[in-house]
Amino acid sequence: MTEIRLGIDVGGTFTDCVVLNKGQLFLDKIFTNPKSPADAVLEIIARQKIPGSVRIELAHGTTVATNAILERKTARVALITTSGFKHILHIGRQQRASLYNPRLMKAEPLVQEDHCLEIKERMDHQGQVVTPVTDQDLKKLLNKVKKIKPEAIAISLLYSFRNSLHEEQLARTLSAHIPCPLSLSSRVSPEIREFERTSTTAIDAAIKPIVSHYLTKITSNLAGLRVEPFHVMQSNGGVNLPEAVMKQPVNLVLSGPAGGVSACRSLAELTGEPNLIGLDMGGTSTDVSIIVDGRITTVEAGKIGGLPMQLPMIDIETIGAGGGSIAWIDQGGLLKVGPHSAGALPGPICYQKGGTDLTVSDANLLLGYLPADHFLLNLNMRYRGQNYV
Repeated sequence: MTEIRLGIDVGGTFTDCVVLNKGQLFLDKIFTNPKSPADAVLEIIARQKIPGSVRIELAHGTTVATNAILERKTARVALITTSGFKHILHIGRQQRASLYNPRLMKAEPLVQEDHCLEIKERMDHQGQVVTPVTDQDLKKLLNKVKKIKPEAIAISLLYSFRNSLHEEQLARTLSAHIPCPLSLSSRVSPEIREFERTSTTAIDAAIKPIVSHYLTKITSNLAGLRVEPFHVMQSNGGVNLPEAVMKQPVNLVLSGPAGGVSACRSLAELTGEPNLIGLDMGGTSTDVSIIVDGRITTVEAGKIGGLPMQLPMIDIETIGAGGGSIAWIDQGGLLKVGPHSAGALPGPICYQKGGTDLTVSDANLLLGYLPADHFLLNLNMRYRGQNYV
């Protein structure tokens, strides 16, 4: 059976494709459509002109979730917590990333403070019901949630990792009356530590509509091709099917950067250099990782945009400062970079596509770090008329 392998990486500015066909590698690169990143995947596949009779093995990494979080362009979320805990995301923990920095600001949660709600319920530390959920309290909660008009709902109740009864009860009631996706902490991160578990669940809910729309559009438009299988890269370096990723999209947060780390590990093996530092600069974010003794380093929990995620993942440090990150002056007259990006449209000024905001790429060009006549997009990288049969 004739088959080819496609690797597609969607960033905030560019979408890259690597094709392995009969032992030969081919490359392609196009701009990402910021309004609909899924279009770039479909366009770059269509450009390859692969016959429908050819089996395609597709591996896909994306920064759609990463960039949405970094730029705070996520869905409107209603968070439901145990009575007395609705401020948990905004209080967080007392540890300071920089102990003596008087200007240190906490990362802004993905849920507005007035969208954080409570319900009277309680489990003890052994998972035994102390205060049951009443129908009256459920009705009051339902009315409050409806007023928010959420695009997604996050539920994180005390000790639900020991007993998910109340979270499941809330989920059944809410899903019956409000047509939006739900994220339950007992499913997303069933572990101790209330703040981290709630933060992880809120992130999952905030990106769920975005990721679901994105992957649904891709899969539905690939019906005419033999894509078997279609794998999506996850934050832990593994892959999963789109259907599973859409159920728990928080695992997709470091999807794009994870592919870069895997490539760095392969490079360590090829060069015989077991210890490497990986620096992956995209249009919106820059990701740093390390390879130690030829192995990828992993952690049991991490952060994205200053927000904790209590999930196993590759140890990647991500900051909102990529090639398209916009430079600006804050109220105190200090120079800032990002997290907002010029993206692909209009892009940095040096792309000559109508951009007017100064970006990191513009600074690199002016400083001579980027040769003006050697932009990768300008190179003749595309290939046409390949024989896939």
